[in-house]
Amino acid sequence: MREDEMNEEEAKGVVADEEQDGLLGAKTHKHEFCVLNLTTKPLTGKVSWLAGGNEVAIDVNGLAPCAVSAKKQFAPMSLKRDQWKWSKRGRAYQLNCKPSDRFAVVVISNYGLSVVVTATSPDTWKW
Repeated sequence: MREDEMNEEEAKGVVADEEQDGLLGAKTHKHEFCVLNLTTKPLTGKVSWLAGGNEVAIDVNGLAPCAVSAKKQFAPMSLKRDQWKWSKRGRAYQLNCKPSDRFAVVVISNYGLSVVVTATSPDTWKW
């Protein structure tokens, strides 16, 4: 969802999030993640981000091979471990996000799960 497509309440939350100071004095920003299916079959289950007792999940049931899910907002916190988990496999993968890492792409392939973090939106990537 693009920022100009957000409803008024969501937009206020994004602005409030960007105005708050983080634990280490750095400005916090909106962070989003999505799931990229590089397997040979549609996915099942959900992919979750977990940190400090918080969890945000994307339902990937039926996500076709070579397809990407919609982006979902999450809120990494300083000094908390960011973990990524696919319910089908059950094991969590740790990759901490830095304040400049505005986007995370959880890549699921036939070989496992990996996370790519970046400051550039996947919407701007050319394949």
